[in-house]
Amino acid sequence: MLSYLQYLFALVIASSGLAPPDVPAPAPDVAGILLTIVAFGLAWTTIGALVARRLRSAGDDAVPVYLRTMALGRVAVLGVFWFLAQTLQAKEIAHTLGVAHWVLVPHLLRFLPFAALLALLRGGLHRAGARLRLEPPGLLATLSLEFRQALLPLGPLLPLLVVWDVVFLADPASWLGAVRDVFVALPVAQAALSLGVFLLAMLAMPFLLRRAWHAEPLPAGPLRTRLEAYAESVGLRAREMLVWPTGGAQMNAAVVGALPRFRYVFLTDGLIETLGPDEIEAVFAHEAGHARRGHVLLFFGFTAVLVLSSLLPDALGASFAGPLADLDPLVRSIAMVLIWIGVVFGWVSRRFEQEADVFGIDTVPFPPAADGTPRDPSEHPFARALERIAAETGGIREITGWRHFSIADRVEFVRAYLTDAGVRARYRRSIRLLRGTLITLIGGFALLAALRVPGELAAAPVIWRTARDPAAKLLEPLRRATTPAPATARARAFFEAARLAQRAGEPERALRWLRSAAALSPGDAYVLAAYAQALGEAERPRGAAIVWRDLLALPDAPELLRERAEAALAGASAAAD
Repeated sequence: MLSYLQYLFALVIASSGLAPPDVPAPAPDVAGILLTIVAFGLAWTTIGALVARRLRSAGDDAVPVYLRTMALGRVAVLGVFWFLAQTLQAKEIAHTLGVAHWVLVPHLLRFLPFAALLALLRGGLHRAGARLRLEPPGLLATLSLEFRQALLPLGPLLPLLVVWDVVFLADPASWLGAVRDVFVALPVAQAALSLGVFLLAMLAMPFLLRRAWHAEPLPAGPLRTRLEAYAESVGLRAREMLVWPTGGAQMNAAVVGALPRFRYVFLTDGLIETLGPDEIEAVFAHEAGHARRGHVLLFFGFTAVLVLSSLLPDALGASFAGPLADLDPLVRSIAMVLIWIGVVFGWVSRRFEQEADVFGIDTVPFPPAADGTPRDPSEHPFARALERIAAETGGIREITGWRHFSIADRVEFVRAYLTDAGVRARYRRSIRLLRGTLITLIGGFALLAALRVPGELAAAPVIWRTARDPAAKLLEPLRRATTPAPATARARAFFEAARLAQRAGEPERALRWLRSAAALSPGDAYVLAAYAQALGEAERPRGAAIVWRDLLALPDAPELLRERAEAALAGASAAAD
């Protein structure tokens, strides 16, 4: 799980608590960052040497020892990256270099320390992994494989980051600035844009992965002919079958792409070199099961539920985040990723993997013995393929993964499914229940979003005209001071309504909205700063002073806002004297 989720966790860590692009930010502690990275590298070089020495006498436990050490290392990478980004301010490197307004570049710069830590971890453990044939012989090939695989979790997110950077970094007076105002004020429109970009990225991912993984078409020959015949028999359509070169270090396969014209089936060189033709066909059948059962589209719907649940206040988002509401925002974000993607998505994914197993079991030929008696289920090509992979890798047969049951459990399921009608009946009931629940959940959230569309369509022209009105008041100091989102969804809605009212020249209405936002988020320094500044501009110095003092009483108020509050109170005191 960690090899996939670590990139999402790193993205959350690197993006949490950022200063707005046009506000001065704390300078990164460059010396501390470099010393920490060097110390981490030395530590894992030492640990890697100790692990490699231990593996000589570990026997069958060698692979589990290595995998546990790698998992511990990935956790350590995230912990140290947290320290670098949040304590030593590595996340603000884009400000220091003057590129905070650039598109995508700041995200990549914030990722650099994480990439360095991960490279040092893989370098430290490379000798042990190569000895076990879990890694390519060369370190550069290992690092290349690691970071190319990062395209799976991050690839669909990169276009989304680009689009939102273009919109949210736009000049407030430009038409893109008006677009930003529309999307900020209309949550369903914002969700639709995000999901639309995400879907387009998913369609492009197979082509990107083919290039990144240097995959080439499966050569003509008996194996290709066999797989093409199987694909024809089950109605699998794909653009191409590709060989994914890993230096023989991985025995894996993947189907990538939601639609036939945008779909590739990848088979690693290690898989083709290790398994027999009927076993490769069985693995190919498993991947065909993912495509024929629509798992990619269902996972997209699963993602849509996550996006919509965070935007619809009357849906799952409010109740799902409720127990986490009192946590630090960064901890809360990581907890949401871990719960929703790590646990819920992982649980669903394992059931879909089992459904793909069943598709392969049902469609790969497995005739009776010559005398007409049923054959031993352990002789099924899919069971033999799994056992061969376990034997070649060593020590992984009993290990349950994030997205897969253990090989031992999968082989036992093949046996039970082929021999026990009750097992087949229970499986079919459970998978129908799961698919029905998911489709109902996706449809329910789509309906909740659709019910809000008419209201948002009516509001969009008004917001657009207000944003494009050259006579509107563009209170840039207020906008810069309050760029981070307020603490609650309702407070954010009130805050955005106040900002639009200010731009439309309606200060009294703006004050009412800000008063409501401050009441809902009394611990949000940015909301209090906006409210105090608006009170001051409305010539209500006494009320402004009270709110500025409330801000100073917050233990975690940003230093920039504290300085502004102290300056405002000092100015009010001088005026009174």
